Formats: sequence, C-alpha cells, structure tokens
Amino acid sequence: MHIKKLSAEIGVGITGIDLRRGVSPEARAQLQALIDQHSLLSFPGQQLSPEEQEDFTALFGPKTDEGGRGTFHGFISNKRVDSGVHADAALMWHSDNAWSPAPTHYIALGGHHVEGDLSPTLFASAARAARELPAELRGQVQSLNVINLADLAPPPEGDVPRSRVPVPEQREMAQALPEDHYFYPRTVYPILWTHPRTGDELVFVNEHMSICIEGMDPAQSEPILASLFEILYDPAYIYEHAWRQGDLVIWDNLALQHGRRAFHGKPGVRTLIRTTINPAQDLYLTHGKRVADFAETLERAAGN
Repeated sequence: MHIKKLSAEIGVGITGIDLRRGVSPEARAQLQALIDQHSLLSFPGQQLSPEEQEDFTALFGPKTDEGGRGTFHGFISNKRVDSGVHADAALMWHSDNAWSPAPTHYIALGGHHVEGDLSPTLFASAARAARELPAELRGQVQSLNVINLADLAPPPEGDVPRSRVPVPEQREMAQALPEDHYFYPRTVYPILWTHPRTGDELVFVNEHMSICIEGMDPAQSEPILASLFEILYDPAYIYEHAWRQGDLVIWDNLALQHGRRAFHGKPGVRTLIRTTINPAQDLYLTHGKRVADFAETLERAAGN
C-alpha cells in the first residue's frame, strides 16, 4: 500500500491495493490503525460492486441493515428516487444518527456513477475541535449536555422517499423542543463526549441536529453552540472530497462530521453506494422506531 496524507488534519489516500481481491489480516490491522489516526481513508479507482463494498466495510465491524429490512447497502444520489437524502439540497454539518444513543460508527461511500463536477463532500474533525477549544469556552461547556434531535416528520403530502422530502439548508434557532418522540427522536450527550473506541475527546454538537443545550432555552444556548460551530467548521481545517468514478471513501462517523453544498441547477450525476457499520443497530432501531416503520412504508409503496 502507498499512503499519502490528504490534509493536515483529516484523511489519507491509499493506492497500490485492489480491494476486490480481499484484504489480508495484516493489511486489515494497518487500515484500522490508519482510520483511528486519520479518521478517513480514500481509495481511488476501486469501482466496487455493492456486494464487494459490503464485504470491504465489514472489515471494520458487522454489516449494518440501516432500515431493518434486510438490505446492507443503499444509495446517495441526485438522480435515484431511492436516494437516502434529498436529491440536490445542501446538507448541513452532521454526524449520521447523532440523535440516537447508537450513532453510526463508520460510513463508506463508493463512486458508482459519477459524471461532472458536483459539489464535494466536506469533512470536519470533532477531535481537532476539542483540542483547539479556548480555555474559557472549555470551562463553559465542560459540564454541559446537548440535545441532538432528528426531524423525521413527513411532509404535508405524507410519506414519500427521502430524496423528495424538503430539508432545511441553513440552521435556524429552535423555538421549542418538540414533545413527539416518534417523529422527533433525540438523545442527550455531553458536549465534550469521549469516542467509545479511540478514547479521543470530541465536540459532539453539530449544525443539523443539536437543537439546544439541556436546561437552557434556545436564546441562551444558541450563542454557545455558535462558538463551538465556529471552531468545528473553520475553513482552514476542512477536507473536501471531489468525487470521481470508482472512488471509495470510508470514515469514522463519530470523529468526523460531514456536509455538502447544494447541487441546485448544476449538470452532472452523482450516485454513491452507501454501506455502514453500527455495532448497536438494534438499539438504534428500537430508539428510532420511525426509521424502521418508514422503511416498511416505502417498501410497501414500491411493491404497489
């Protein structure tokens, strides 16, 4: 393997390995050490099938069926109706499923069909942010908790594929905490949370899901969160991945947050295969029952 740093804080690019031919135990151990150190691994030109990507991702833990419907991969696409996110909207900064007591550990995306130069995927390090906290801000948030919440409510027309659900593209201060835990599941985390595997300290707030600091009203908590976001999303430390056909990127979803700029009106195709690792997926589906129910609703709709 040939290894090259992608940025000062995030990621290494790896060449000289054909993932379709399998990975030796020694190489697997090296990849684990690299992702623990750099949080993101990028393999250009692999062109894995969905099943091959599933097998590669399983080097880092048990395969995850995200919707509880017996499927171990999905798609992120600006063209497919079954995409896991809105087709072309900007995505605010987040770690997937940080609203759950069982957030996703690893995410892998593979360049299944890529044409043109659509907006890159952006990555920010929650571990770097924790290291860079000024002493005064650290003292302010050291003992505080944040409420991370998901908005899984259907649009007025009812349940439709996620690729057709409008999403907020800019953060707005919450006016009140929703009482409905089915459509609005949430989990309380320490603002300074410890990574369960590496032991690294993380700033575990994010632009998309962190609705407010526990025990404060939004007007009190928003300035504190804004100060944390300023450090988290400092442009000087963002890694941007410009997708190309055949790319494979896997990252630590707890250590990193990701987002993207909008595609609105831009020509091009970007369909990525998505596979994940979540050792506590059963807890995730129990806590967020809406996720499994929504997957079943769409499965029935597709059958009709």
